[in-house]
Amino acid sequence: MADKKTIGIYKEYLKEHLSKKRYTHSVNVANSAVELAKRYGADTDKAYVAGLLHDVAKEIPSLELAAIVSKSTLDVCDIEKKAVPLFHGIAGAELVQTLFDIHDPEIISAIRYHTVACGNMPKLSQIVYLA
Repeated sequence: MADKKTIGIYKEYLKEHLSKKRYTHSVNVANSAVELAKRYGADTDKAYVAGLLHDVAKEIPSLELAAIVSKSTLDVCDIEKKAVPLFHGIAGAELVQTLFDIHDPEIISAIRYHTVACGNMPKLSQIVYLA
């Protein structure tokens, strides 16, 4: 898991880029994700990070999100490219890689898929979706 200093960096970024309500939501999702991870045998540290950062892109303007999604290296289907409400999950998964150098596939997947339930989701993705 990221150390306290790194978590502090994540939180500072979120405080600067999200509304107070969205920041509080993100912290609450992180805490709920940890509880679910304990219950279902997933990595609690990864659950906290993914839960905390799941909405990192939530308040970015739509046009900017669309630009990130259009350049995404993730597997983005044509339907997703037209579904604006889903953009922040895809963009968030891209941003945590560039902003915070997070490349853990479980964390990236959990952030990327937190808005949709899809078949055969990894355990951490399911946890963040539920949290």
